Amino acid sequence: MTPKQFRVNRGHSDVRIRPAVPDDAPNVAEVERSAAQLFSKIPSLWWLAQHCASAEEWASYLARSDSSLVAQNHNDGVVGFLGASVIDRHLHIDELSVRHGMQRRGIGRQLVDQCLEQARSSGMVAITLTTYRDVPWNAPWYLRLGFCIVGEEQMPIFLRDRLNSDHERGLCPPARAAMWQRIPSNEAKSMSETCREQ
Repeated sequence: MTPKQFRVNRGHSDVRIRPAVPDDAPNVAEVERSAAQLFSKIPSLWWLAQHCASAEEWASYLARSDSSLVAQNHNDGVVGFLGASVIDRHLHIDELSVRHGMQRRGIGRQLVDQCLEQARSSGMVAITLTTYRDVPWNAPWYLRLGFCIVGEEQMPIFLRDRLNSDHERGLCPPARAAMWQRIPSNEAKSMSETCREQ
């Protein structure tokens, strides 16, 4: 996908969703650091708040990705970020972060909705991600958006690889889940029906 394929989306808090570009890297790094502070309240995951990517690392990532999005508003600038990669006709969410003071305003949902719209229009078969099973703003939140936990027998190889990579980075395997939201070829088919098929 190319940035030109993304359409502007407006929603809560006067937020505008647009394609991310390498010049967004300093703001994306700041948003990730801010969002990660929530993990400092979980004893087993506090260290995640200390291991965020640098602006240089984000610039390199954004130079390779044409599927990432930022959320911004007039007063606060960039307040959210969704990093995504295309893998085997799946749009994989690498990162979703919303600035700490802007959370619980629907910005994350707007970013996911825009990602889903672009996946549909680009012929993707699913949106995928790996996340924590029990952290409230991780798997339980994605379940409310229509995502499903992927069973071992249905899991694409690249998702297994992502879970293995999570393990190598120190993320405990039993606590992690691979998730997806399939994109039906028949748009009349509801997402709830898709989930019941898993």
